[in-house]
Amino acid sequence: MKLTKVQIHNYCSIKDSTPIYLEDNITVLAGKNESGKTAVLNALADFDVSRPIRPDARPLGNLKALPTIKVTFHLEKDDLRSLLEPLGIDAIPDGAFELEIIKTFPDKYSPGKSTLAWVEQLVAAHNGKLIEAAAQDAQSLAKLIRNATKAKTIIPAPLAAATHEASLEAIATFLKKATELLQAEPESMTDEIRAIIDSLTKLLTTIKKSGTSSNEFFEALKKLIPRFIYFDNFDNLLPYKLPLAEVGTNKAVNDFFQMASIDLRFLQSPENDTQARRSYLATKSTTITGNFLDYWNQDRVELITSLDGDNIILGFKEGDKSDEFKMEQRSKGFQWFLSFYVQLTLHQSAKQSYLLIDEPGLYLHAKAQMDVLKVLEDHSRQIPVIFSTHSPYLIEYDKLSRVRLVFKEKDRGTIVESKYHKVSDKETLRPILTAIGLEITSGITNPDKLNNVIVEGACDWYYLTAFKSVLDISDLNFIYGGGSGNMPQVGTILQGWGCKVLYLYDNDQGKKDGERHLRDHWLVETEQVKGISKEKAISAIEDLFTTDDFKQCVMNDPKLNYQSKNSEYVKDQDKALKAKTFLSEINSKSGSLSGTTKNEFKRLMDELREEFK
Repeated sequence: MKLTKVQIHNYCSIKDSTPIYLEDNITVLAGKNESGKTAVLNALADFDVSRPIRPDARPLGNLKALPTIKVTFHLEKDDLRSLLEPLGIDAIPDGAFELEIIKTFPDKYSPGKSTLAWVEQLVAAHNGKLIEAAAQDAQSLAKLIRNATKAKTIIPAPLAAATHEASLEAIATFLKKATELLQAEPESMTDEIRAIIDSLTKLLTTIKKSGTSSNEFFEALKKLIPRFIYFDNFDNLLPYKLPLAEVGTNKAVNDFFQMASIDLRFLQSPENDTQARRSYLATKSTTITGNFLDYWNQDRVELITSLDGDNIILGFKEGDKSDEFKMEQRSKGFQWFLSFYVQLTLHQSAKQSYLLIDEPGLYLHAKAQMDVLKVLEDHSRQIPVIFSTHSPYLIEYDKLSRVRLVFKEKDRGTIVESKYHKVSDKETLRPILTAIGLEITSGITNPDKLNNVIVEGACDWYYLTAFKSVLDISDLNFIYGGGSGNMPQVGTILQGWGCKVLYLYDNDQGKKDGERHLRDHWLVETEQVKGISKEKAISAIEDLFTTDDFKQCVMNDPKLNYQSKNSEYVKDQDKALKAKTFLSEINSKSGSLSGTTKNEFKRLMDELREEFK
């Protein structure tokens, strides 16, 4: 059973979150401070069956409103079988199903309307088959009674009724009359009649009990609700020294022992001498350090677990140094990361669970935040993760589909949007825009690629990278120069590494100014400066598309009506996001592009390749 969608109403700043679609492994809630990211995580945590919805979840502006959390689950056929077979329903529908459960303040669970209707329809269909079998038994019984009784009494079998309830009542009335007759003539009770009466009685009992099947199904469904494990801080510090007798009561040390599979009973047993216990801990230290350093890449440390009499020692060594350090002597970022690693490792095997993490890695610099993301990626294979952030270093530019933007509108409250191109607020988009910037400047880290084209804008990089794929061109390396003013710095670094470099500009005044600047101040040869086209009608990269292609494949709206150039129409919009979306969807859209558009991009790339020759 997998959670696919959540919708939250009247919870803190959330009036109606709109549906929040969740990814299989990692879902990222991105947005600026006070947007409502934490409220979304708290609502998910409150859906857990172990706790009621917290009292302060009621919206301040409307305390009479009841918070509700609606969760949609995806069930495969095996999941349905485990729920329906105990109810006697063996005709399991094919395919997968989505069922809704609603939690209403403070602690009431109920099925969604569509789920309740689906279950009742399933139960009714099942009961219909049982009633049909009971009616056939009744007809057989009527015939047997007529043949067996002395008076050849005719008790008419019940006729089909308009409703299941009426049919059930008619069959029950028939059975009562038949039983009374046979009691009056006991010699008429044959083994065959007795067997049919037993069968009919069991069928009627089963049908009467099925009236509660919908409730039983929902109660069974509730038991499959996953746990929601919520972390909003990782501040449990490991003490440097602690008596072994107190390990069980110290949460940080107890969690560390569980994570590292350290057997406290082995350490406390008088049957194990000091040397055996020290050897045991030394082996554990090596394993723990190796696992931890798979993720912590900032410096080399060794985690030490040792004994000092009846005390456990938990410390660190740096690099090849012999001195041991206490936890509090390490940076707050390191302390946070270790606690974070312990907690995630401890819970990674939790079945039917989701990890909720609020703002991971706040104390860590950019590279260490990337280490956090690696931990989350690896652990999410066992247990899905939902976390909030406003850091671009926790957003992967090639996995923007996992990002849900959280923002607040004055009248609507907190909204969660899955399609980032629908959001116009720049501060909300900033983590994504920064992550995109990290992506498009990554080309400079590939100095082994000799044919480098420094492009002026982010859109140039996205469109040209997309058409490299469409046209199957691999011998050009496009690099975002960070604007016309920064292009010389990027290019001259690459030339210093022995790379070939061209500078590509839009077909406007910027090209003339850029060419003059490169020639006069950076001694760049004129032949190295290129424009996207010599045609006046083509001012910028967007104009290489036909108007129809640009409307359909970039703007995703073929009905748009404008007479200007593509570049002029889009200049006041989020051009980079539209270009990024085009690159992300190029595999599905390449077949829709006209030959004219493809030829324009091929012409440009062929000209660049010819220059490198």
